[in-house]
Amino acid sequence: MNNPYDSPQTPAGQENDRLLISSDDVQTTARKVAHFFEGEGYRLESGTPTDGFYGVGNNILRILFGAFVKRYRFHVTVLEYASGSSVTLEKGMSGVSGGAIGYSKMKKELERIKAGVRAVI
Repeated sequence: MNNPYDSPQTPAGQENDRLLISSDDVQTTARKVAHFFEGEGYRLESGTPTDGFYGVGNNILRILFGAFVKRYRFHVTVLEYASGSSVTLEKGMSGVSGGAIGYSKMKKELERIKAGVRAVI
């Protein structure tokens, strides 16, 4: 990892902390995740509830004013998994536009969102 803003890559075959497991079917899990994001002020910016990007804030203002503007974006994928479904959460942006402070805030928000999604599924 040469760039400190890059997230480390997980070797193939190892458990990934972005993968969350639910006993519900894909559609039910996707509805629960969408409801959670909407409750947090996020909106589905592109894609579908089973494979889409949820975001909050304004990208242009974030670029202009950096860490002073709230902007987060996450990629959510809900797939079939064993007798239920799996949810994968990934950053949909690096946070670099906010500098070191923005990167740190993005990391904290990802952890908060993971904990929230884990609680609802």
